Amino acid sequence: MRRLLTLFKILTVIFILLALQLVRWQLVRSDLAKIALRQRSEALPLDSGRAQILDRDGKPLTGGGSRKSLGAFPVLIPNPQKEALPWQLAPILGKSPESIADNIKKGKPIFLARGLNKWQLEALKPYLGEGLVVVHEKLRYREPALAPHLIGYLRTADQKGVTGIEALANEELSHVAPVELAAIVDGNRRLIPGLGYRILGGEGNQGAGLVTTLDRKIQEVAQEELIKTGQRGAVVVVDATNGNLLAAASNPTFDPNQVESALSASGSPLLNRTIHNYYPGSVFKLVVTAAALEEKLTTPEERFFDPGYRDVGRVRFRCWLEGGHGDLNLVDALAQSCNSVYVELGQRLGTKMISYAERMGLGIKTGIGLPQEEQGSLPRGKFAKQDFGNMAMGQRGIQATPMQVARLLVTLLQGRETQLNLLPGRETFGPSVISPQTRVTVRSMMAEVVGRGTGSLAQVPLYGAGGKTGSAQTGRLSPWGEPEVDAWFAGFFPLLNPKYVIVVLLEGGGGGGNVAAPIFRRIAMKIS
Repeated sequence: MRRLLTLFKILTVIFILLALQLVRWQLVRSDLAKIALRQRSEALPLDSGRAQILDRDGKPLTGGGSRKSLGAFPVLIPNPQKEALPWQLAPILGKSPESIADNIKKGKPIFLARGLNKWQLEALKPYLGEGLVVVHEKLRYREPALAPHLIGYLRTADQKGVTGIEALANEELSHVAPVELAAIVDGNRRLIPGLGYRILGGEGNQGAGLVTTLDRKIQEVAQEELIKTGQRGAVVVVDATNGNLLAAASNPTFDPNQVESALSASGSPLLNRTIHNYYPGSVFKLVVTAAALEEKLTTPEERFFDPGYRDVGRVRFRCWLEGGHGDLNLVDALAQSCNSVYVELGQRLGTKMISYAERMGLGIKTGIGLPQEEQGSLPRGKFAKQDFGNMAMGQRGIQATPMQVARLLVTLLQGRETQLNLLPGRETFGPSVISPQTRVTVRSMMAEVVGRGTGSLAQVPLYGAGGKTGSAQTGRLSPWGEPEVDAWFAGFFPLLNPKYVIVVLLEGGGGGGNVAAPIFRRIAMKIS
């Protein structure tokens, strides 16, 4: 009896262990069943399998409805149909029979067409069934796209980020498994009766998204105002108190859901102009002004005389105003963007212009982290006297991105080294670049540019603003053979308590005061 009791206890323990192991394999290791299911399935992705990108208030910047697409599972298409099918589908899909046949021959599940309209859906009905299905494909990006150059896009083959935030934060955004339409097949790659097509995936932290410093409303405004111009260009909006990026728009724009169509489009729509190099033109006079004041090489009250030109050696630099501005002081010179005065200041500063420009963030990446960001350029080496005249007007090897110009303004407003931020919690300031007195003086002079100078069309009612215009020679010729001039306005508002920095650039736009300044004003009024 004792032996039977002992045997019973042993059998009970073995049974409990087996039961626990069974539970473990069925529940804890249920992923193995999913893996096995995937191994005997052919699948089409129905979404990107990416977490959402959010603005600073948690509002989504990605995600935008769905589209109906035609998916093909070539292994399920009967061989007799594979020859005729491309010719039958071609007129419906608007594609060549050869391209459809090539996709089918690859053997892997593939979308033969995306964004089907009602007529196409009706015409496709006789061909749906074995190997052809119409599915709802979830769009990764809104239509029209919001901040596509900044958010970036995905590589179709593996849904990995190629540009923008998608590339910058690829790992953080990849924690959600894609939802797939799977065709469950047997060992002979035939559809298993009763199982057929099934939806798989979607595992992962669906609720977590990547929070950025962007503001959706401000991005929409900046993008809308830029696109309305119909010109190539860029707009950048930054928090003047901490360097956080609030918006960045580039035009021409593109649809990140269909990047292929932008590859051959005119105007380089994939180029992110907010991080592309340009000559800053007279916007660089802000650097010259701050450097000359800091080095005590001039004062706001110093008197100059502009006859309309300034000779340096054998080179004559002409002021933009024919006949010149006559007698004026430094405040007037910045307000009227007088070239003659700044050629003189360039001679006084020499290479110190370059060192100050570097300390203010030019020639150095902004810290925003975008993979395709250009770092601008500052001239190096030996220089002739006339070179300093060209530098003072923002030419002669000086290039900057609109993002860098935005950082320059934040640096002048704060008086300290700064960097731009795209992800919250990274706000940092470095050591002082200019004294508090210089900072206050330059800020008041920028107010005069808007109050009574070349930037008067940037004035923001009730709030006030400060800034600087720029009209930069590019060396390019327009389609009708005339020199192209890039139009700039870089400014801040409100005047008394700066909250926003806005930079506007229009390629070939002409005068910054006439073209770029009004865009600054419209954006400021809509976001104030």
